Amino acid sequence: MTCWAREGKDSLVISFGYLFIDEAKGPGGGIGRRAGFRCQWPQGRGSSSLLLGTIFFVIVVEFWRAVQLTKKSVKEATIDVHQGDIPSGVEFGDAIAIDTEAMGLNNHRDRLCVVQMSAGDGTAHLVKFDAGDDYSAPNLRALLADKSKTKIFHYARFDVAIIRKYLNVVCQPIYCTKIASYLARTYTNGHGLKDLCRELLGIELSKAQQSSDWGNGELSDEQIAYAASDVLYLHQVRAILDNILKREGRMMYLEACLDFVPTRTALDLEGWADLDIFHH
Repeated sequence: MTCWAREGKDSLVISFGYLFIDEAKGPGGGIGRRAGFRCQWPQGRGSSSLLLGTIFFVIVVEFWRAVQLTKKSVKEATIDVHQGDIPSGVEFGDAIAIDTEAMGLNNHRDRLCVVQMSAGDGTAHLVKFDAGDDYSAPNLRALLADKSKTKIFHYARFDVAIIRKYLNVVCQPIYCTKIASYLARTYTNGHGLKDLCRELLGIELSKAQQSSDWGNGELSDEQIAYAASDVLYLHQVRAILDNILKREGRMMYLEACLDFVPTRTALDLEGWADLDIFHH
């Protein structure tokens, strides 16, 4: 099932598979009808399409709400985009939220395109790399290598590995909100950043730009907003997860797991990415 959203002057058109909705004209109207599609909505009680129609309607409404709330929250942030390196003199405090965007999820094939960072103060810095760049980035590398600053990631395994490969920096010390969530939120299977922000902060993140061309010469406004949203809230998420872990007596497990991440990423880069080394 695919989804996309397009803003027009007076409407937001959202498609989920064969479902088309135009805000200005309602279900089954607008672009859906012009494209030859018609959404069948339940007629009266006992309709076999009642559940299906309800599910699709809820999905569309929630997706639209996520897009709007993400825009609102990111709109209030300050986002600076830099080419090839971060300017000298930018202060991040003792903890930096970090994320990366690449051409794909294969570190051996897909190059690093963007490194985004935030001090948790409502400001995000994006460093963009173009094809052919040498990734020298002395200011960025010095910041990432600074052991006095904790680097906060969500799914550190990927980010630490690609930073190590392209920037030749082993990030330490680190914190991973995904690992922390697995250890703290044992009552759920939802451990994505979107899940964490929704439950812990009441913030809806849109992931519409997750799979897009990050190697393009010019980042779109939507890509910039998406990249920033992935680091703006990690400090708050970390604080809440730490409270749960301390309450449940599990901080020692988190610390041991975080200490192992650099070794795990080194194994990934050396060819053991698909092997569970603890498997029988």
